Amino acid sequence: MRNGRCVGTLILPTLPDARPQPISNGPAIFAWESSIPSVEDHGILGHVEVGEVRRVDDTITGFDRNKPGRPCVLMRVETAPRAGAWVLPGSSKGSIGTFVPRNTLRGLKKDGRFQFLPRWVSARDLAGCPSLGCLPEPYRTRVLENANTVAVDFEVEL
Repeated sequence: MRNGRCVGTLILPTLPDARPQPISNGPAIFAWESSIPSVEDHGILGHVEVGEVRRVDDTITGFDRNKPGRPCVLMRVETAPRAGAWVLPGSSKGSIGTFVPRNTLRGLKKDGRFQFLPRWVSARDLAGCPSLGCLPEPYRTRVLENANTVAVDFEVEL
């Protein structure tokens, strides 16, 4: 360091690849995955419905500060190859989202709003999320119509 400025070249050590075979572009298989049933085994996608509210942890959706069991409305269900659902997280704080009053469903104990921007939940994660039931009309239609479907509808052209 000279006159408060860094001078010189930074040399970073490199580590040789620990794999004896070439790196593949195929899906990685980890040891812990062998204990998790496949999507076809639990068939959760056949038992969910658009407009259904499930309790999904924030650690799965990445929505907020790790609240366990946040109510989320299923907006779209997708099958293989990317099996899972797009959900709209709910919050009892703030003014963004579609309003749904408390006691609309058993388990929704506060007035709240379901967000506009959907989050992805894999079928494997969705299988462990308890259902509160389907939103009744007119709330179901309002929440689904206000959802930002552009976020899940875009197509990538190669």
